[in-house]
Amino acid sequence: MRQRTYILRLPNAREASARLWGTMRRFAFAPASARPLAALRIGLASVLLVQAALIAPIASELYSRSGIVQGQLLDGSGALGFPRIGHLVDALSRFGVDESSVIAGVGVLYVLSLAGLLLGWETRLSAACAWFVHFTFMMTARTACSCASRR
Repeated sequence: MRQRTYILRLPNAREASARLWGTMRRFAFAPASARPLAALRIGLASVLLVQAALIAPIASELYSRSGIVQGQLLDGSGALGFPRIGHLVDALSRFGVDESSVIAGVGVLYVLSLAGLLLGWETRLSAACAWFVHFTFMMTARTACSCASRR
């Protein structure tokens, strides 16, 4: 019987780098499924819409200057440069828009942008708008919470 001999063939550097580059190219540039991002978008919008529905009845108590934390404390605290609802109230009061209308309008804008995100309508615009309004609400609430804890 004849004995077989096996030769171990190691790839040269050029073959190994070509194989590695091909693997990296397929990983980075091959089309991927959009389903995981759609599930994340729909889930996040759903949770934030439920949160908005729970906050809506007490929004004026949380975000107005006559609410839990009053005017000067709410306006004078917090980090400079971050958007707060008080900035919008000051800007729109020149045009005769009252504070409760501003809070309601910002809330409606938030809910509409979340609904657009949920339904997939203009998702980049809806996401940017929802993020900015959510950030504004959180900066205002952060200011209110930090003021209330100092009392």
